[in-house]
Amino acid sequence: MPTIFIVLGFRFMYYSNEHSPIHVHVTKGDAIAKFTISPVMLVKITE
Repeated sequence: MPTIFIVLGFRFMYYSNEHSPIHVHVTKGDAIAKFTISPVMLVKITE
């Protein structure tokens, strides 16, 4: 999964051929979250 950027230990990633709506995955340690881009909205969080 390509990394977009890393900020304060949060890694922002995406899959280039993944389903709509456009979203990013954010990880830090064992925690994982998924956010849609437009509108910015939390879709899923796993700890």
